[in-house]
Amino acid sequence: AVRVGFWDVTDPGYLEIDTVAHNGGDPNGLFIYTVNATDVVLGWTEPEAIMGKGERATVYAIDDISQDIPYPVLALDSDGGSEFINWHLYRYAKKHKLNFTRSRAGQSNDNAHIEQKNRVAVRRLVGHARYDTPEQLIIMQELYRGPWRLYFNFFLPTRKVTKRSYDKQSGKARYTYDAARTPYQRVQDHPGISAQAKEQLKEMYANLNPINLLNDIHRLEQLLMKTLSSGDEVQVDS
Repeated sequence: AVRVGFWDVTDPGYLEIDTVAHNGGDPNGLFIYTVNATDVVLGWTEPEAIMGKGERATVYAIDDISQDIPYPVLALDSDGGSEFINWHLYRYAKKHKLNFTRSRAGQSNDNAHIEQKNRVAVRRLVGHARYDTPEQLIIMQELYRGPWRLYFNFFLPTRKVTKRSYDKQSGKARYTYDAARTPYQRVQDHPGISAQAKEQLKEMYANLNPINLLNDIHRLEQLLMKTLSSGDEVQVDS
């Protein structure tokens, strides 16, 4: 089904999903993509790196992401890309009883949440370079599924739009925002999240150190950048 406009939901578990191409401006050949997912209510965001954008690899990434989200996933919404609109993801959504929709072609505002997260959670982290080696895939996965997802969801506050209005004379939109909170704080504040899930996240949060996470993020970023300036293989800890 085609979803028109914004998702008007208040329950967590509704994910906008997208892929980000890391081809450095050259779409030829095989290169790495980021599968990115964000909860439209809570802002909880999960990126994962895959080589190419094959249908099975995309479904595997979405399943991996869903297992790390600390509450049930209820719905998926993507654009019309072939990595999403196929029988593999359709069967996955049907098996897990997920509402699966897609946005209109050429209407980026239909997926405004994930488009914004593509910029702040992917492009600002790894840039616009071409990544196409197994070594780079390993580094990106360690970065995404390790310190970055923890730092982003537990320590980076965001504001969400609570009201939209339009100036009739200028035609410009005006937005009202809520107080800045991290996705973790939004999970803790939401009445629809189970007490068990909240307690598990509290225990995880108590053992996290943002300085250590930032150090790990910078280390992996530097390791990734070295692969762009050197033809030598990069040693990655297993």
